[in-house]
Amino acid sequence: MSFNSIRFLVFFCIVALVHQIAPPRWRWVVLLVASYVFYASFDPIYCLLLLTVSLATYAGAILAARPGSQASRRAWLAVCLFIGLGLLGLFKYYNFLAGSINGIWAALAQKPARAVPMLDLVLPVGISFYTFQSLSYVIDVYRGQREPERHAGRYLSYAGFFPVLLSGPITRAGVLLPQLASPEPWSHERAAEGLRQILLGLFKKVVIADRLAVVVAVVFGEPMEYEGLLLLIPAACFSLQIYYDFSGYTDMAMGMAKVLGYRLPDNFNRPYAARSFGEFWHRWHISLSTWFRDYLYIPLGGSREGKPRWYANLMATFLVSGLWHGADWTFVAWGGIHGALLVTEVATRRLRERLLGWLARGWPRCHGFMCLTVTFSCVTLAWVFFRARNLGDAIFILSNMFVEWEFFTFDDLLRLGVGKHEWLATLLCMALYEALSYAEAHGKAWALARLPMAARWAAYYLVLACIVFLGVTDRSDFIYMRF
Repeated sequence: MSFNSIRFLVFFCIVALVHQIAPPRWRWVVLLVASYVFYASFDPIYCLLLLTVSLATYAGAILAARPGSQASRRAWLAVCLFIGLGLLGLFKYYNFLAGSINGIWAALAQKPARAVPMLDLVLPVGISFYTFQSLSYVIDVYRGQREPERHAGRYLSYAGFFPVLLSGPITRAGVLLPQLASPEPWSHERAAEGLRQILLGLFKKVVIADRLAVVVAVVFGEPMEYEGLLLLIPAACFSLQIYYDFSGYTDMAMGMAKVLGYRLPDNFNRPYAARSFGEFWHRWHISLSTWFRDYLYIPLGGSREGKPRWYANLMATFLVSGLWHGADWTFVAWGGIHGALLVTEVATRRLRERLLGWLARGWPRCHGFMCLTVTFSCVTLAWVFFRARNLGDAIFILSNMFVEWEFFTFDDLLRLGVGKHEWLATLLCMALYEALSYAEAHGKAWALARLPMAARWAAYYLVLACIVFLGVTDRSDFIYMRF
């Protein structure tokens, strides 16, 4: 029951109606039932995993907050971490580690071998997100940054809140639990804002991301059949696809929460407008970036222990971040590339200021455009590892995308599964969305929320018409549901 399905639309309308009718003190019951019904639509057995993680962190936080010795409190925290990370490791990483060990063993023995048995496990959707959300709560309680939630029902509603259950944003307890305890009264303006955000999120998913996905699937499925721009263009398409797909999901999640009366944290802030790799990670998947910063990077020592340790902490954080995204060496490589880019950026800051300071002072816009172009280009090349089937495909794509450009013609684009009219429509829709996004971000008078009513509704109908007539009809799941 994905967000971009008719079945989910009916489900959400029923939930929103019942939630609004229910007395405020019982709305957590509506959310709890809705969340488990929603999660059970993928596989009922998944609910047992969600319930296990939720109950473990609920009880563990209360026990870790009790007065007593530090060793006792630390032990309860360790139990919660063991249960949460243990389940995540079993379902997501066991077969990856077993396969890697078997591969190394076979290479050393010079014959096929299976030293470690493989398990027939299916990765539960959303397990990475709700595990991290629940663990952030129990760690905050252990640190004394918040009081444990004594109301079990409200905590279970928080841990399984269905708009963020599958792909975030990872919402801290300090943001959502107080709202669940004291729901805000109905607001027509907030609901209208939420519906607008849902509409734009669906537009980004089915009109832009899913159309770009056709090109990406064709080339990344058989990369050996292409070269030059026919590799570079799909790589750029994936860079755009994953942004519109994931931010579209986030917009829909935030919009649904607003309709229900809750506010979620922003997860994207125009990341491809970043002028440095550090700025990119302040704009991309903000809830995950801040999670790793607060619960891994800073505990490791951050930048406080000297430059060698600082660089090592950055690399470790990004390698773990890559592995969080997927159990494959391609994701580890992707995380390592971003770690190396950020370490290089930090290490060369003074040198770059000396070499390019005159450009930044004399032609700041030119300097900014150059930084933006370099950042986007490097991020796009790194995405190749994220999308490729294996390391061999990724290396082939990167090593062949800058050759044979002189033989490229526009008709070659038609080999990628998208017609010229579809290309044009997709580019126009991207331009339309980016213009609206720019207007919203800069408070322009022509921003969607500021238009007169007639113009605003005309824009809504235009977006809806694009979804109906230009959207990809073959429903595809959101990319981050795989993680």
